[in-house]
Amino acid sequence: MGVIIERCKIDSAYKGRTHVADAFATDDTGRLIPQQGEVFETMPLGSLDLLSFINVGSSYQRNPETAEGMQWEIGFSDRRVSFFSPDCSKHFSNEAKKASHVTLGFYYYHELRSISLASTQSEGGPYVSLVFTTKLNWLSQIPMGVRVHGSAEALRVFSTALVARLLEHYDEICSTLGVDGRELKTLLNEVNNFDFGMSLQTDLFINAQGNTVLVSKKFNSA
Repeated sequence: MGVIIERCKIDSAYKGRTHVADAFATDDTGRLIPQQGEVFETMPLGSLDLLSFINVGSSYQRNPETAEGMQWEIGFSDRRVSFFSPDCSKHFSNEAKKASHVTLGFYYYHELRSISLASTQSEGGPYVSLVFTTKLNWLSQIPMGVRVHGSAEALRVFSTALVARLLEHYDEICSTLGVDGRELKTLLNEVNNFDFGMSLQTDLFINAQGNTVLVSKKFNSA
């Protein structure tokens, strides 16, 4: 979906940013309810700081639903990644402390377009930055971004798990649709070999060309 799930009225900038394929729901804690046949494996990663943007060229800004020091739980299913914090409800007004208001959001793997890895040597690092191209309808798309800040250890676990699930998802797509996604395995190598302590920022772009999924890389010394 890419939207920061917030049907509450705290920030109208996100209003209507829902995914055309989603009829999402949350339970009374605010956690995302899996779709039929979907199973989430959750990964508590302690205190991670999440920022987002919803437009091309926008800078990352804190979501109105998040605050520093929140505890985050990352969920991985066979098709999407979700972000949830039980601390979200503490920062809402009474009107917003309801089911469907406290989950940060979820994103589909096949909409992932880039992963940026930054170390302590990078400005604002270390972090993992993700950009998804969300299809709102058959005609329009919008880029949605999440930047996850945290310790080097937590970021390595998160990024490795994300890419591993991405590969599993594309392996299934490749076998059923005849898509060549072998180059995606370079993503796993890059994540495994990235030094969140010393490496230069590395931007990895995922593009489809015909029936082939390609990965290009750029280093950023800024």
